[in-house]
Amino acid sequence: MTPWTLIESAENPDGMRLELLGRGPDFLLYALTDGIVDGYFPVLDAIEDEIDALQDDVIAKPTSWTLERLFALKRQLIALRRAMSPAREIFNQLTNRDLALVKPEHIVYFRDVYDHLIRVTDELDNDRELVAGTLEVYLSTINNNLSTIMKRLTGVTVILAGIGAVGGLFGMSEAGAALGGAEAGGFWVVVGFVIVGAALTALWLRRIDWI
Repeated sequence: MTPWTLIESAENPDGMRLELLGRGPDFLLYALTDGIVDGYFPVLDAIEDEIDALQDDVIAKPTSWTLERLFALKRQLIALRRAMSPAREIFNQLTNRDLALVKPEHIVYFRDVYDHLIRVTDELDNDRELVAGTLEVYLSTINNNLSTIMKRLTGVTVILAGIGAVGGLFGMSEAGAALGGAEAGGFWVVVGFVIVGAALTALWLRRIDWI
């Protein structure tokens, strides 16, 4: 019979003896703290599910919202860790010292709470490591995307630089004369050469995944 079952069974209109309180204030303390500590596990499960979802978002398409949620989770985990660490030390003292406040036969119950606190703090540490790792993946993904953009801009610059070099060599006056019919056919040969060269350069950059 769990402590909370004892509490529920003790609530009756006939004024039956309160079994939980009858076992002493130390057992009442155990019942309350056990329920509080066990309530952390669903919270940790929800946090782990959110971390998994954020990891998928980081890999698929990282956004500023993803970064905000990661920092918010990091703050939540730090706050939970700060709240749980003193409680674990308190129960460690209660289970390892002969205190008149705790009956010897109730030590095992407090050890159970202490074990749960250890599990909670371990899961908190694991979740913090997952969040930190997800942040690193986010930054790496952003840097990789930036590198991809820079490569594409560089590839476009190479193509335009070649065209600009030829255009600067001949000058705009040559183009005006060619359009007016006063220029020899060699101008159009050069234009065709520039277009073919730009196309071949674009194909080569595309092959090496620069554009």
